[in-house]
Amino acid sequence: MDFDLLVYAGIGALLLLIFLMVYFKDSESAQKFSKFERMVEELMQQNHQLRREMLEQNKQIKAKEAAFEEYFHKRVQEEINTNVMPLLNSLREIENIMQNFQEEQQDRLSSLEERTKTINRFAAPSATSNEKQVITLFKEGKKEHEIAKELRLGLGEVQFILKMNYLK
Repeated sequence: MDFDLLVYAGIGALLLLIFLMVYFKDSESAQKFSKFERMVEELMQQNHQLRREMLEQNKQIKAKEAAFEEYFHKRVQEEINTNVMPLLNSLREIENIMQNFQEEQQDRLSSLEERTKTINRFAAPSATSNEKQVITLFKEGKKEHEIAKELRLGLGEVQFILKMNYLK
């Protein structure tokens, strides 16, 4: 019985040693898991903090972009007002001057035409014999160059006589 007791005591001691070894290994593993849990939790907090900082930075960037866009728009508008608008106003003034000049020339031309008509009215009764012959031949249906050839006049002179008498 002593031997059995000794075997039981040995087995018991062996079981106790195995139990203690498992217990220490388990507690060591629990500590490692606890460390891992804390590290994972810290990493999650850092991740959350970084996301929050990134969102704030994105907001700041968007605000800066909006401010820059507004500044750029104002600057472009100022440049337009200082450089382009004076040019545009100058072009409008030039356009008005040209329009006035054109109207003056049109008035002068009308005045000259009126004078020419009055001169023709006074000059018509005292027409030279060439003028009378040119008008007569033109009314008969002859062409300008035929009239010039027949009367031995220049073509330009025949055309001028016809224009002065409103036949052409």
